Amino acid sequence: MSQRSATLLGLGAIALWALLASLTALAGAIPPFELAAMTFAAGTLVGLLYARATGQSLTVMRKVPLAAWAWYSAHPETAGHTLVRCPFEPAMSLKAANEEADTWRKRIDLAAAAGEGIADTWFGASEHAGLRFEPLRTTEEFIAEAGLMDNCLDQFGVKV
Repeated sequence: MSQRSATLLGLGAIALWALLASLTALAGAIPPFELAAMTFAAGTLVGLLYARATGQSLTVMRKVPLAAWAWYSAHPETAGHTLVRCPFEPAMSLKAANEEADTWRKRIDLAAAAGEGIADTWFGASEHAGLRFEPLRTTEEFIAEAGLMDNCLDQFGVKV
């Protein structure tokens, strides 16, 4: 980004903040949550139009913000926390934090794909050459297997 573009974006942000009180007063009797929903819808539309105009892939917009991963890391009472592999720590590098947030997002994909569990696996439990093979059915089983085998099995939810 050029210095000129950055300056113009900064001026635009200042202008929006300056207009905040006036725009809030103009909103009148619109309920706060409805106003927030309308704001997010407008922002999403701008983002989608920008992505289309610049040819940017929409998969970039699927990235879960670091803030969401960090928040769930600190809240063990939530379902989102059960999918955190390594919780946020202030000493983490940005690269490590991005990798953990991406792992968390992929585990969310796995949980969405597995749902309540995979009822009909394409093969059943079996044994061969003294080795026991068990089909994985739940998100918890995929995550446990990935931990035991020290691999990335839990990262392929979209393939389930």
